[in-house]
Amino acid sequence: LDARTARAAGRTLHLTRKEFDLLVLLMQRSGRVLSSAFLLESVWGYDSALSRDGHTVEVHVCSLRAKLGPRLAGRIVTVSGLGYRFGGAN
Repeated sequence: LDARTARAAGRTLHLTRKEFDLLVLLMQRSGRVLSSAFLLESVWGYDSALSRDGHTVEVHVCSLRAKLGPRLAGRIVTVSGLGYRFGGAN
């Protein structure tokens, strides 16, 4: 975490700051569904009472999945109407 480096399948992932922060938060709370509002507040620092922009989270999750590759992308699960959870199938 201190080096802000992510590796998967023996390769270094080139993640943006927000992608890295999003991945860390999802992994730290593995198995729990995290709402887009919670992610916006925790990763982006947005006030969830003022911001309803879930599209930001959706775009970053999509980008993160692409960088993780097809095998690991499935570990980030979309829970329809609720948010995202880390810990899907390998």
